[in-house]
Amino acid sequence: MERTWATNTKNGMGYRSSAATSRRHTSIPCSPAALISECRSTTAAARGLLEKKWGKEKMRGNTASKGENLGEIKIKDPIKGRTKVVETLSSYGNGDIFLILVTAKWNHESQPDYKSNFYHNCNWIEIYEYFDYYLQLWLRFFFFLVLQKFHRDLPPTPVFAFGLSKDTATIPGPTIEALHGIQTYITWRNYLPSKHILPWDPTIPTAIPSTKKGIPTVVHLHGGIDEPESDGLSTSWFTAKFKERGPTWSKKKYHYHNFQHPGTLWYHDHAMGLTRVNILAGLLGAYIIRDPKVEAPLRLPYDEEVDRPLVVFDRSFCADGSIFMNSTGNNPSIHPQWQPEYFGDAIIVNGKAWPHMVVRRRKYRFRIINASNARFFKFYFASGLGFIHLASDSAYNARSVMVNDILLAPSEIADVIIDFSESNSDSDILANNASYPYPSGDPVNEANSKVMKFIIKSHHELDTSKIPKQLIRYPSPNLSSVSLTRYIAMYEYTSEIGEPIHLYINGKSYEEPVTETPKVGATEIWNVINLTEDNHPLHIHLGLFVALDQTELVNADEFKECMLKNNDAIKCQVDKYARGKKIDVPAHEKGWKNVYKMMPGYVTRIIVRFSYIHSNESYRFDATAEPGYVYHCHILDHEDNVMMRPLKFIK
Repeated sequence: MERTWATNTKNGMGYRSSAATSRRHTSIPCSPAALISECRSTTAAARGLLEKKWGKEKMRGNTASKGENLGEIKIKDPIKGRTKVVETLSSYGNGDIFLILVTAKWNHESQPDYKSNFYHNCNWIEIYEYFDYYLQLWLRFFFFLVLQKFHRDLPPTPVFAFGLSKDTATIPGPTIEALHGIQTYITWRNYLPSKHILPWDPTIPTAIPSTKKGIPTVVHLHGGIDEPESDGLSTSWFTAKFKERGPTWSKKKYHYHNFQHPGTLWYHDHAMGLTRVNILAGLLGAYIIRDPKVEAPLRLPYDEEVDRPLVVFDRSFCADGSIFMNSTGNNPSIHPQWQPEYFGDAIIVNGKAWPHMVVRRRKYRFRIINASNARFFKFYFASGLGFIHLASDSAYNARSVMVNDILLAPSEIADVIIDFSESNSDSDILANNASYPYPSGDPVNEANSKVMKFIIKSHHELDTSKIPKQLIRYPSPNLSSVSLTRYIAMYEYTSEIGEPIHLYINGKSYEEPVTETPKVGATEIWNVINLTEDNHPLHIHLGLFVALDQTELVNADEFKECMLKNNDAIKCQVDKYARGKKIDVPAHEKGWKNVYKMMPGYVTRIIVRFSYIHSNESYRFDATAEPGYVYHCHILDHEDNVMMRPLKFIK
């Protein structure tokens, strides 16, 4: 397929799940002004209802009996003028009043009933403080088999996609935006067919229904600080209509607290042994937590047009438009299908291959998510235009940092500003020059070296957004508070023909008993020893960490031989070997992260914190509950086979 820039559409990116629609989580083509008008009508009615029931002076301290319906509010449909009844206020006891706007349902034309959400355009912060109650957002998300057009020269592609209805499901799925402190409840519903659209390998540890029918799925909110029951553990999978469920499945409705620091997250499939194929098929999307009190004073670019995610990944396609995945493994006598890495020829951004975007000559904020299975990206502009780096993964940097290029491993996130007013051209190309596999694989080619094109309008305009030097400073990691030091070793095992057959952490498969049992609230040092030839992006569920340094192993073959025999870094005298070249952590990656690149032949020292970084408060859930958490390599083909270990917290 020849690389051409995808046709631009009115939403600016050529994909349906743009910020213009998905931020409101609604498929109704209504204007932001209409939604804001409805929000104001609803909040005014809610205020009036409570004042009438309790009086202004009594509202803050009032309690209501459990289940008491506090009233109904009628407002007008901003699209067709119909009257809508909102079950607005009800109590769940203990004096906590919950405002639930999303129980109301629209029913326009052929669209099915669904739970609408208008909170994004409402001034909920003012109301939250005024009434002193909690806000909740309830959503239902579905997984569908749909057709998506990735490129003008390709037939539509069968994919698995998230959406509020089959008609609106896309890759990536809708961008979910939450406000700090407003809890989100999502019921993830599986409407996938009985058979997969991609080849999968039953010889690796895999979620397989007893009936051999149905596609197991489970959703993980990557970067979320939430209860273990809602973390999307690989063995908590379920098939269509919850007919079959994994051994650790416990609930349909997931609870995301959104009490953590503001930042960019993403949600994706996490089913045991199927993560690589389910994400490759399309089960992924962006999730943003905003905290206006903290972020508004920064005056960064903010509205639907100039602040948006860029979800980037690679795919290969067959002539009929279907996704191509090699159905023969590199060790077919051992694993008939499993390959150590998947790489595609086409670069996809927000659901389009090599798209273009028309931009104004001003600052834009892009939250770049590398959602590839195994491909690293080293982003740069052909013209030399730079990036102002704001945040790594889910957390802001303490200071903004200007960089000329950005290396992103799979699942890493770079939150950046690009100032197109600095460009001397009418267009620019976002390019990539990361070898694959990274770092010692093939160089990029004409197809996968290009990411997307920006067409820059000629008119200069007044831009009131800012790029502050100081961003959000969280407490620095405190070495004196470290309670334990761990050694985490990464291994790759090969067959007689020298091809990988599986990858382990600490020489153990996932099913072996848990060995990492941190205390809730603890701070630990993890020395991650990469004994393979690949760079492995390590992701720790629930934990946040700061990379301290990376030290090269000398006489690495000798040390590796000892480790393969004893699997004990201390017994093998790791300090004797970890005394080579030191690599400093780049300035823009010195903050709190949930993924970091573990260089091959190096020991990477990270300080891990199992608590909030923005607050001294305890978790708002029991992190010691079943089924626990995991940590793993985020190269999905490695994670599936089976570079992943359980993580269980103790009090």
